[in-house]
Amino acid sequence: MENPVPRQIRERYFSQRNPLAGGLAIGVSLLGGRSGFFREKDFAYDGYLALFLLTCNTGIAAFFFLGNQPEPLQVDPQPLPPLSTYFSRPFQNKNTAESSLSTWYFSFRLEFQFLTSLHT
Repeated sequence: MENPVPRQIRERYFSQRNPLAGGLAIGVSLLGGRSGFFREKDFAYDGYLALFLLTCNTGIAAFFFLGNQPEPLQVDPQPLPPLSTYFSRPFQNKNTAESSLSTWYFSFRLEFQFLTSLHT
């Protein structure tokens, strides 16, 4: 959501968006409740249908307006290193390598007792 909103107004936009959206939702619900649609049992379906269509149209309009926003300039991505570097990099630190090996050895010793007891 940060791409369509310019950095200069981002804080103000996000701080005002939620209270305005909540206030609008409460207002529409109260307006729908005060209208005659929800008072009678037969018209409740029509009232919820009208609110649903209103929200669908608002969502389509938001999609249209956001689609008209210019896209930010894309930078060329840096090439990724080979996958093996992600696996070997943690083991270059001595503490990480020792703790990983000791954890593996501990879990192996716990499991080994149960595997050898099955064959006796």
